[in-house]
Amino acid sequence: MNSSLVHIIPSVAIFFNALFLGILFLIVKSKNKKANNYLAIFLLLHCINILNNFFGEFEELFEIHFVFEPILFVFPLLYFYLISTINIKRKIWYYFFFIPGIILNILLNSNFLLSEELLVNIEIFFYTIEILIPILAYMLLHEHNEKIRNYFSDIENKTLQWLENIFTINVIINFLNLITFCFDLSTLENLEFLIDSTSIFLTVFMLFYIGYNGYAQHKIIFNNSLNFSNYKSKVIEEKLSLIKFNSIKKHIQSEKIYLDENINLRAVSLIYNLNENELSRMINKFEKTNFYFFINKFRVHEFKELIKLYRHDKLTLFSVANEAGFKNKSTFNTSFKRFEGMTPSSYLKSIENE
Repeated sequence: MNSSLVHIIPSVAIFFNALFLGILFLIVKSKNKKANNYLAIFLLLHCINILNNFFGEFEELFEIHFVFEPILFVFPLLYFYLISTINIKRKIWYYFFFIPGIILNILLNSNFLLSEELLVNIEIFFYTIEILIPILAYMLLHEHNEKIRNYFSDIENKTLQWLENIFTINVIINFLNLITFCFDLSTLENLEFLIDSTSIFLTVFMLFYIGYNGYAQHKIIFNNSLNFSNYKSKVIEEKLSLIKFNSIKKHIQSEKIYLDENINLRAVSLIYNLNENELSRMINKFEKTNFYFFINKFRVHEFKELIKLYRHDKLTLFSVANEAGFKNKSTFNTSFKRFEGMTPSSYLKSIENE
């Protein structure tokens, strides 16, 4: 059986799933509606790509007068989704990301006397330089993750790990496309089948992954006065600063401010009438950590005190952790293991044996 025919059924499934999700993201209200428009267009472009492949396989049955190649628009749209989600202002030069796709589509539909070989070489060149966009995205995501750990005490649904994975999947698909452009695989049917099958599998996985994570993703907003790349807070004499910081720590401990599961850097800085940058600088300097772990250290200590009181009660570990200010299991487990060097369940066993 022709390998291309084997891929028709999964391709049809991809088409309708991408179409359904794309329309859903366009029409349904969500916590991140503006960014979801980019995600919707991204999904609809995959529908167009599948149609292109279908018409290509049965070109003798269809007379196509216009070709639209959507793949070079994939990374720009994902990047625009990213900057919209983390609330970064779009710069004019970001729109340059769309230029390779626009030029290629003009060439494909023009009457320029370009040989097929030259068009393929141009396409290979554009596919190659497109890799710069995910590189920029990875850098931006790394910077973003540093920011959220300096600002929030709970980072669930804020790290955008799922989006980083989507970029990675598309990098792999892009690489597989480059292989088919650069090498004649007509005599290597098994390899060609493997590459096509891998691309289809990754696309199917990506659609389910986007459907699961994309709709639940909310916009991540930092206070406008924050500037993590360039702290502009005034220089404070170290001794006075340390005295001030220790006073804040004692007050946080005594008043148990950390029990508020939604507490963030801005809220704490308002309590002590401090600039957010100043408080963040103090935490970084004197605790050698970020706000996320600074607050969660108090919560871990609180949990240890509570678990001694509740260890004979039929309470789950997380119900006690929640009382200590933790909002989700992931943050609780990560923080506890960081500060205690063991899991919460191991700690519970150790105190039961005392």
